[in-house]
Amino acid sequence: MNVKGILESIFEVDFLDCSYGFRPGRGCHDAIKALNQCVMKKPINYVVEVDIRKFFDHVRRGWMMRCLQERIIDPNLLELIEGMLKAGVMEAGEVTSSEQGTHQGNVISPVLSNIYLHYVLDLWFEKAFKPKRKGYMQMIRYCDDFVACFEGEQDAKEFLNQLQARFEKFGLSIAEEKTGLVKFGRKEWALANKQGRRSATFQFLGFTHYGHRSPKGYWVMGHKTSKTNLSRKLKEITGFAKGARSRLPLKEWCLF
Repeated sequence: MNVKGILESIFEVDFLDCSYGFRPGRGCHDAIKALNQCVMKKPINYVVEVDIRKFFDHVRRGWMMRCLQERIIDPNLLELIEGMLKAGVMEAGEVTSSEQGTHQGNVISPVLSNIYLHYVLDLWFEKAFKPKRKGYMQMIRYCDDFVACFEGEQDAKEFLNQLQARFEKFGLSIAEEKTGLVKFGRKEWALANKQGRRSATFQFLGFTHYGHRSPKGYWVMGHKTSKTNLSRKLKEITGFAKGARSRLPLKEWCLF
């Protein structure tokens, strides 16, 4: 079994239900489904969308090794993982390495990111922050991308305040321009409709999430591709097409 498989077999039993990214039998659509069920079936009135600034670049390896030592006592395995972190990755024919972070091109980076955020974020939210609050709340995380849903506004604001301090301890920071608190839920959608205004939306996993009326007249949560992500992908495809169109004669392109 490779190192990635060993780490998954050790930590998978510990990971919480709020985590969906890079886990066996779970994926992006499961995270979206969980978010939809949370908003539609629970008393949710506020959503906090959070963006971690360059997460993979700022993971502190000292803390990462301490997280691993919570469940691994084999010094040989720990030494091997530490060596893989220091080895760097090859990009465009050149090897790049750094003293901090876990390179996204590294085969074990996805599972390491889950391990790091399991201790830094997931357990803190469920065991430390949540029990001290009275209103309902739920977090949905896909790797370093996550949202937190709240019943009460004060709980949502306090979460954002405490999260910044929590992240700083472990070398992480919040990208404030991509992080925010929005009123979101059936009560807000109905109120916005009554006042003749558009309700707020938020971004998560490449989708814009919004409220709208179903054909039967009920308020439901909608999901559509983010305009920003769509525009970026179209530009990438256009750039590729312009660079590749002169490499082959037109008649050969038609064969594909």
